[in-house]
Amino acid sequence: MVLVRGGARRRRIVLRGHEHRVIAAMNTWTAASRSLGLAALVLVAVTLPLCLLFGRRLVAAGRRAELRAMHMTLSMSALVVIALHIVTLLGASALAPSLERVLVPWVWPYRRTATALGVLSIYVLALLGPTYYARRALGWRRWRIAHRFIAARLALALLHVVGGG
Repeated sequence: MVLVRGGARRRRIVLRGHEHRVIAAMNTWTAASRSLGLAALVLVAVTLPLCLLFGRRLVAAGRRAELRAMHMTLSMSALVVIALHIVTLLGASALAPSLERVLVPWVWPYRRTATALGVLSIYVLALLGPTYYARRALGWRRWRIAHRFIAARLALALLHVVGGG
């Protein structure tokens, strides 16, 4: 027999005479953070095909400026949503977050590998995203090679989501 007692924060589950305590990990901050994380993933996933269209010159010359503006808007929106994802995660008291746990890979004990992949994807984005503004100083060839690794950031973020981070 399964019997659940308690409020939303602390629950007791009685299974065949043995009592187990469960702390509900999903509160408002956690739900907001997960929603923002999924929104960021969607924004980055939509941005990637746009940059591939632009980079491979599959768009007419007259539409390139429009496509570049759309790419930049989606990219900056993704950065803002990612920052909000991290900030709201700090409010998820049930997960006992700290700045160290959020910013250093493999420190957070909650789903260690999944959260580490999320942190690493943020670092890849933080290192490679702004290279767009330094592409002339880097040179077009180096910039294009570096910019290709942003797809690796998307793969890390997908693994972060699939792992439950």
